Amino acid sequence: MEIDYSHIKVIGFDADDTLWVNETYFRDAELEFAKLLAQYETANTIDQELFKKEMQNLPLYGYGVKGFVLSMVEMALELSNYNVSNETIEAILNIGKYMAMTTPPTVTPRKTINNGSRREVRVATATSTSSS
Repeated sequence: MEIDYSHIKVIGFDADDTLWVNETYFRDAELEFAKLLAQYETANTIDQELFKKEMQNLPLYGYGVKGFVLSMVEMALELSNYNVSNETIEAILNIGKYMAMTTPPTVTPRKTINNGSRREVRVATATSTSSS
């Protein structure tokens, strides 16, 4: 039986299966970042402003630890009115080094993806792909 795919107008990619596990590392880094900048703002405001900065920088830096660290440095400068210490900038860089070197990203095994999100995809309405 040959399947006619000519009617398909949208293809969805479900990437959060592989990214969700890595989110813990970023949340831990955000908590440490908020502690470093506690003298300038509340943890909630620091978290919100960092998220805004990340979204603003996303087209330039993309996803990942390096873009995240650059956003933290920019946010530290802005929240401190450019008075943040060199030691705090160094601590932010060390957060990024720790993330990049000691907690490498974990990907979801292909079997989990095949048995999880893809099982709900119907050939008649969509095409599902996986790069893993």
